[in-house]
Amino acid sequence: RRRTAVYTLEPNFEDWKKWALDSQQIEPEILSFLNKNPNEFIIFDPDKPCTNYALPSTWHKLARYIRGLKRRSETPGLEGILARVGEAAGSKFHGWYKIWKEVPDIDAILAGTEKKIPEKMDIQWCVVSSLTTKMIALEKEKNLIPAIKNALAYINQMTSDIVMAFLNDIMNTKFWAAQKKNVVKTPEFAALTKRHAKNIVGDIDLA
Repeated sequence: RRRTAVYTLEPNFEDWKKWALDSQQIEPEILSFLNKNPNEFIIFDPDKPCTNYALPSTWHKLARYIRGLKRRSETPGLEGILARVGEAAGSKFHGWYKIWKEVPDIDAILAGTEKKIPEKMDIQWCVVSSLTTKMIALEKEKNLIPAIKNALAYINQMTSDIVMAFLNDIMNTKFWAAQKKNVVKTPEFAALTKRHAKNIVGDIDLA
């Protein structure tokens, strides 16, 4: 008789993203790209020869590769990206990564000294993903609440689509579970929910 149990697993980007935000193991460049292009999360065709494929594990490998390069103030080249997530997703991500030189200083946004909103929507997606990961990383810091207030005020200037994407991401994290009471009582959160009430009603539990 069989001595093994066989389970069928189906990858889910939203579940993986929650893990990525909670664990802080995936770079915001990758999260913003996949938020905008969820169809690139998994690209696998066993009939096509390929050095690698876009999979949850290979995006993780790419994140570690990028993090290591950042420590040396270097940027990933096309070959290094393709070697980890394959040609199909890798070439698109390489183009996406190049626009990051236009992303405003995230630390300045959290400090309240950067107010200007980028005109390009792709850059706005990059900003929101970076703000989310940076806020989570600041959870143990004394300046957390001021940083949250500045981030909310900044995000509130963006379109409802981006605001909802931010809220959906942050509210699925352990960070939100721990900081929810502190966040919802800020005047900046009240202003954000008031401005985007038509999109938020029914989707968010503020109790």
